[in-house]
Amino acid sequence: MPGHGRDDDQSVSHQHRPDEDRLVLAVASAARTLTHAEAWADAIPSVLEELATSTGCDHASAFETTVDEEGRSWMQRREVWAAPSSAQLVKRWAEPHAYDDGFQRWAAILSGGGTVCGPVDGFPESERGRLEADGIASLIVVPVRTRERWWGTLVFTRNIDADWSRGEEAALIAVGELLGAAIDRGEQERKLHEAERLHRAHVEAIPAITYIENVDPNEAAGYGEVYVSPQIETMLGYTQEEWLAEGGAWQRAIHPEDFQRVWDEGVRTGETGEPFMEEYRVRTKAGEWRWIRDESRLVHDDAGKPVFWHGVLTDVTARKEAEAQVAFLAYHDPLTGLANRALLEELLEAALARARRSATAVALLFMDIDGFKEINDTLGHHAGDELLCAIAERLEPITRDTDLVARQGGDEFLVLMSDLAVNDGERFGAVATAKMMAERIHAALQEPFAIAGTEVAASMSIGTGIYPIDASDLRSLLKRADEAMYERKRARGRRVDLGREIAG
Repeated sequence: MPGHGRDDDQSVSHQHRPDEDRLVLAVASAARTLTHAEAWADAIPSVLEELATSTGCDHASAFETTVDEEGRSWMQRREVWAAPSSAQLVKRWAEPHAYDDGFQRWAAILSGGGTVCGPVDGFPESERGRLEADGIASLIVVPVRTRERWWGTLVFTRNIDADWSRGEEAALIAVGELLGAAIDRGEQERKLHEAERLHRAHVEAIPAITYIENVDPNEAAGYGEVYVSPQIETMLGYTQEEWLAEGGAWQRAIHPEDFQRVWDEGVRTGETGEPFMEEYRVRTKAGEWRWIRDESRLVHDDAGKPVFWHGVLTDVTARKEAEAQVAFLAYHDPLTGLANRALLEELLEAALARARRSATAVALLFMDIDGFKEINDTLGHHAGDELLCAIAERLEPITRDTDLVARQGGDEFLVLMSDLAVNDGERFGAVATAKMMAERIHAALQEPFAIAGTEVAASMSIGTGIYPIDASDLRSLLKRADEAMYERKRARGRRVDLGREIAG
């Protein structure tokens, strides 16, 4: 459907390619800002500006979904960033927009977790006329969801007719999830502060688990739960009785990899009386792992003697998953899942340091797909992306466990081979090993690829640089491999075959 997410069966005439490093840095910065800001609303302006500038947008807004007394949903702008050229758009979009006034499709897609994405000339007429009147040629709208509801949207627009790359879409979706998690955290913190002022009966109404744990002189960590609130069943699936049975289910439910760290912190805070705060994984009754944040404080009697710990468990799984996604994007190519240039350079620097100490060699293979532009021009950019993913799937299985396969960007790939013998007179010397790997790569590409319903026979030009034979450091090694690749490409010429159409 035009304007609904990404249409992998439709060729796009204008493809925008972001500066991937800048985009990754913008997403990472957004994650830090949303994580450390005292209030998520204070973080939105800088997040919008960084994301908009890194993706070449002219306008970015955060909209909250509000519902009026008649049950109609509205886009209510909470924050905006705009280039000077978007002054008219800033003014017009300051007014609330009703979804049922020509944008019902958006509400259906976004409330279900989908994205509205693409050049507006492919949108339905009811949307296209309004958007073009505002000077919008292309936009992406990603949902912001909390655990309970569709909170709203992030909208990014361009005044040029350009599609959105997979990396841009994935990054903006991730930031939408981070904002949703931040809104959740803000809501949880607000409710927890309120709970501190209310009676225990009111505490049991909040979306978190509260518990009471005796100060047990027979346990270094003071373990011995005597009360857990009913929310234990909603969050983790256990009844109150099951959780407290046989001295408590906590020790049985916590992830084995987290147990010692959490136990040691319990011992430390039990000895010092400091507040306890840890995040760890707990297995639900259904066998799933959830991340929880465990915060508790010692409660003293009138004589100042500690009598019990009063704690709160909140579910932080959504935030942890969003943080993991951002961490992955920082060192991996969002399209193929391979390592990116940043991770390759880090590991290459480490490999060179080992080689200098042990008098071994490092080989770097620099690869470029022959005739890749023709594939994009003939079959469309979506087909080019499909080919890149297919090649990545063939490269990883043929490399050694110690090798690293990376995508630098565009149609360029690299293979890092470390800890090789320098002397090529040996059977497995650096030059021979690199040559063998190049031959394996060529062999792996012999079978045509099924791309966009067409058989595509693709080949690669491969250049090799070897430390210490060809280069003395990281930069010179990268340069030598790059130059060798272009020498091979000139010698081989363009080699791409768009074969027969594959029958449905």
